[in-house]
Amino acid sequence: MQKLRSKLYALNLILERKQIKMLETSQSKQLKDQEKIIAKIERERTKKIKRYQEKTAQNIKNLEREEKGKKVVEYKKKPKSRGKEFQKLLVLIQKKRRLECADENWYCKCYTCDNIRHWKWMHWWHFISRAKKNTARLDINIHSQCPNCNAFHYGRPIEYKEQFIKDYGVEKYVLLLEASKQEIDKNYYNIERIEAYAKTTKEIIKKLLALQT
Repeated sequence: MQKLRSKLYALNLILERKQIKMLETSQSKQLKDQEKIIAKIERERTKKIKRYQEKTAQNIKNLEREEKGKKVVEYKKKPKSRGKEFQKLLVLIQKKRRLECADENWYCKCYTCDNIRHWKWMHWWHFISRAKKNTARLDINIHSQCPNCNAFHYGRPIEYKEQFIKDYGVEKYVLLLEASKQEIDKNYYNIERIEAYAKTTKEIIKKLLALQT
């Protein structure tokens, strides 16, 4: 009886240590995520201040040139980056997919487990990496996933594949893989096309959010 008690005590200690470790890991990850968000906001703020200062300096120079009777130099805006605009588009598509995956009460079921959360607290997961532009924006490639599966289990690719084949069939799974391997024409993803698609996605999100009120 004493041995059984000591074993149970030892087991409880191990479980407690594991729980503490998991809690510490989760807290440290949250802190890192918060630090990343703060750093990103600070970088964007610094960029805006720098652009404003550049524009102000150019306007002052133009006033001086006008006084001297010289030609005014127009302030040139920095051209938009296709890569950055595409990443912004993906964020919009991911938000749209979470809303589409939600039920009438706006709760989503994780694609790889039975976890259910409000759509705002769900992550999203690309079955084929978002680095593959051919398939990055396809709805069939994006599904809602709980933070546990996404962050701590690397998306559970095996369970994801099984669920995907169950929902869409083997043929679409093969087609998606083949599409991701194809080379894409760089001119296809120009700024105009990306902005047009982003505008359409924003309109869909607006309509979906309007249903919540």
